[in-house]
Amino acid sequence: MAKREMNPASLTPAVGYVRRSTTRQEMSLTDQRTAIEKYAAEHGYCIRRWYEDDGISGDDTDKRAGFQQMHNAATNGADFDAILVWDQSRFGRFDSIEAGLWIHPLRKAGVRLVTVVDGPIDWNDFTGRVIYSLKQEGKHQFLIDLAHNATRGMISTAKEGYLCGQIAPYGYDRMAVDANGDHQLRIRNGEQVGKPKSWKITLVPSDDPQKVEIVKWLFTTYAEQDESLRSLAAQLNRRGVPSPRAGGMLSGRPVAGNWHASTVRTILENEVYAGTLTYAKKAVGKYCHVSAGDVKRRSADGAHRSKTRRNADEEIIRIPNTFEALVDEATWKAVSLRLRARKRRTTPKRTSRPDCYLLSGLVVCGCCGKPMYGTCTSRARNGKRNERFRYVCSTYNQFGNRDRNGVGCYWTSVDQAALLSLLLRKIQESVLVSGNREELERRIRARLETRQHTAPIAVNDVRKQLEKLDREIDRAADRLLKSPDNLVDVLAPKLTAMRNERQRVQEQLNDAKERSQPIDIDAEVKAVADHLWSIEQELDSAKPARLRELMRRMVDRIDLQFDKVPKGKRTSLRLSKGVIRLNSDPMFSRLVRYDTR
Repeated sequence: MAKREMNPASLTPAVGYVRRSTTRQEMSLTDQRTAIEKYAAEHGYCIRRWYEDDGISGDDTDKRAGFQQMHNAATNGADFDAILVWDQSRFGRFDSIEAGLWIHPLRKAGVRLVTVVDGPIDWNDFTGRVIYSLKQEGKHQFLIDLAHNATRGMISTAKEGYLCGQIAPYGYDRMAVDANGDHQLRIRNGEQVGKPKSWKITLVPSDDPQKVEIVKWLFTTYAEQDESLRSLAAQLNRRGVPSPRAGGMLSGRPVAGNWHASTVRTILENEVYAGTLTYAKKAVGKYCHVSAGDVKRRSADGAHRSKTRRNADEEIIRIPNTFEALVDEATWKAVSLRLRARKRRTTPKRTSRPDCYLLSGLVVCGCCGKPMYGTCTSRARNGKRNERFRYVCSTYNQFGNRDRNGVGCYWTSVDQAALLSLLLRKIQESVLVSGNREELERRIRARLETRQHTAPIAVNDVRKQLEKLDREIDRAADRLLKSPDNLVDVLAPKLTAMRNERQRVQEQLNDAKERSQPIDIDAEVKAVADHLWSIEQELDSAKPARLRELMRRMVDRIDLQFDKVPKGKRTSLRLSKGVIRLNSDPMFSRLVRYDTR
């Protein structure tokens, strides 16, 4: 049969979407793309661009960035009428209820789903909807059954004393063993190697002797000497020992090789160093999880599908004497006892005392630029307990004193009562004009009168910018329609960007029009002044919960600067100055709205 020649103008504009759950999946992205291109050529579709998600499950829609981008494009002035996929499962494995969340906007926008396997999906026809829903439920049930079977297989593997996908902890490497238990292949973290299905994975001491010695040194030192977790981390940093995360990547950047107190604790609490395999410490899994050595399904209503909780001790699978231990049993027990004895809560629970830290999240250390967190010291005197709330540097708490490499910070600390008193005084002086009602009204009137003169000019400027964008979009759309197929992928994203820019400018125009509306200046001055005046009266007598709310609505952040002051043989840091950055938030919105831009 001769291939039909199609007029480019008669082709249906479409996009292609490809997805696979794992990199080992049989149908690769390239194979899917080839099949879709062939189908498009035979059935009159012009694929303008592609979207893809690699290594993401079909029911993890929130993590499918390509799917999200495609859906947003389809429902916001799409330049295509169809989405081409290999199979319905590639579009998604959500159940029929969740499917409606994604399908209804597409149908409303006039965008169809077309599969290479089954052809176009007719969401406007009763029969088409029923068939689609039945298939969708079947594909979703496949995931549930697969999860249940895979979890049961991992439980069996763990009970045999082998790993179930875990990475090797610091000081160990993974080792592939054959059916006879003979070592075959050492696998380091990050390496991906092919192996027969009959091979299992166990742990062996790392071939880097330094890592093994560091683990032994941490356990021995903590068990025999009076050293804190932070002190051990600081010693390793001074010695230049790379941390377990060193050399990794985070957000596209290499991770610094610094040790933290939390890093040391993670090692000292890990039972693997005593030779014990542990599995299912947490109840994870979207459809089922491990509990007491068996598979438990999540509730049918899905209420716990996305939640993770720590399993009770009796629910954890423990297989002792599985690996070669790096520490002896006596040292392991001594370390465990000391960790439990030293474990304490350093800050009160926010849920039980929500109003203690009135400036929490607002105070920033000027030495390192990181937030300062609230802490409380208490002292009993004459049968009464007095509490003192302070803010200290979070960097110091995490890394300790700043070393020669610039890691860490200083013990910067500030008293909440003193800082709050200063903050209230500055707000009353600068914003509320020290209670001078006449001066407050004069400043508000000046802003309103300035707005009356500048707002019409702003409207005209933004309107001209919008008209210019409309002309450019029209010209770009004409060029796109007349362009050859090989340039469509280049021009279409530019047109989309121009449309997004137009939407932003349109919002500016709407705001400028609102600001240009004639107002009764006298009435507005009185309304805004009354509002701020009520705050002036409330600040002095507000209860802690209300004062905390006021601070968050008025203040964006408080940057504090500290000076080094000699104190005997030591050097302390004393608060010298600070910058209070106010919000343009709902409380001040009426006043800020009149400010010129």
